[in-house]
Order: sequence, then structure tokens, then C-alpha cells
Amino acid sequence: MRTKEILGIMLLFLCISCFMSCDKDDDNVGEIVVISISPELVWVSSTSSIPAHLAMECTIEENNKKLHIAEDQIEGFEYNKGYEYKLKVRITSLENPATDGSTDRYELIEIISQYETPFKIQLKYAVDAEQKSIIEDDLRDNSSFLVGSGYVFNKELSTWTLVDADNIPISNGKLHRESGYPVELPASYKLLPTDEQIATYAKFIFSFQSGSEQIEYTYDAIITYIAGGGRDPYCRLWFYEDLTDYYKTKYPDAGVKGVVRVQRLSYNNR
Repeated sequence: MRTKEILGIMLLFLCISCFMSCDKDDDNVGEIVVISISPELVWVSSTSSIPAHLAMECTIEENNKKLHIAEDQIEGFEYNKGYEYKLKVRITSLENPATDGSTDRYELIEIISQYETPFKIQLKYAVDAEQKSIIEDDLRDNSSFLVGSGYVFNKELSTWTLVDADNIPISNGKLHRESGYPVELPASYKLLPTDEQIATYAKFIFSFQSGSEQIEYTYDAIITYIAGGGRDPYCRLWFYEDLTDYYKTKYPDAGVKGVVRVQRLSYNNR
């Protein structure tokens, strides 16, 4: 009986040891990293074994290493264009590379964060006036304008949300667009021309409710091409406002000749 008890205890310890060893081995398979994923797919050049293709642009946070991963290649993760993601993933080297040329396996462990990427606003203005500083001080005050760090638009470009630097909504409303080449752009726009090739023009009308009042802001939108888009050129939005008459009325003795305010929108650091 004593012998049977000893053998039983030895077998129990052996099983526990094997289990712990296997568990430890499982934990050491692959490398666990945190990666950030850009909101747009990018073109990856062809190689001897892989044709040119669209892929997610990813960055390993620990060392800023860039990775290009197919949008369906991270197991357990569904990519949606227009969102920035931070993921914890396991990367395992494949002994036998896949037919598509992949040498690594990617497994989702956790979605740390995701948010819809705004179009960042770079605010510019130009003034041609005898008392220029008065107008510039008023423009810096910004109380008469929609002011934020970025815009988020829906896919149909029928709604907008203005967000602050932490992507917290400030205001939102409806968006109406009118396409077409303008008969003549205001002369003040020449004070602050775009530095990119113009693709087309449109009018963007932002409307929102403030209490019982319906407010509208109308911008002349200039759409330009951005270099580096590959097969699908990137475009940029510029929202122009001619404020010449507004400031001639507000400061009649300032000798105002031209005032323009521009919101230059950047997406995904472009």
C-alpha cells in the first residue's frame, strides 16, 4: 500500500511538471508587441516573390519599426479604413512561409484603443490693411468662428463633427456640398494661395443648431493633389473664407483691402 501511494505521488508530480513545462513553452512562442495602425491602406512595392499590393502601415511602438501587413492578416482582427488602432499582437515566425510570401503569423491579443481619425486643421490667415495688427488681433481671438483641432466626416460627407486636440467633440451638424468651378474667386485668396496642384473646387456649407438658431458657415473648398499617393493620388481640402467685407464694416478706419482665413486639412500626417 505504501509503495502504491509513493508511485501515485510521483506520477502526480510528473504530470504537474509536464503541464507547467508545456504552459511555459506556450508563453514563449512568438513575440508579443504593441503596434499602431494607420487609418489608410498604403501601396507596397512589388518584390521578386510578391506583386505590388495594398497593406496596413503598422509601427511597433517599442522600436518604431515599420511593418506592412495585409488587412486580413492579423487573426481575430477586422480592419476598418478611417480608424487608428493600437493593438497588442503576437508575432510568430513561420518555419514554412505562406504562398503569399508571408514569413510571420500575426494573432490579435487585445485592441488597446481605436478611434475615428480626424482631419487635422492648420489655421492660416493673411491681411492686407493699413492697420494690419488690429485685424490680426481680432482673427486670433477666434470667437466669431468655428475653432477646433480637427474634423470628422461620415463616409457620405453629409455630417461633420469638430473635435479638440484630445478628439473630444466640440460641435457637430450637417454638411451640404455644391460642386463646380467658381466663376471668380475673391481677390483676397491670392494673399494665401495653395502650394499644391489644384484638382477641383466646391462649396462646403456647415450647418448646426445653436439653441433655437440655425447657423451656417460657407467655405470655398479647394481640393488639391498631394504628392506620394502612388496609384491613388491623395487629396487635401482647403477651406477658404473671404473676410474682407466683414472687416471693412467692423473696422472702417483700418484701411482694409483684403482679409482671408484658411483651414488647411491634413489627414494621417499628410
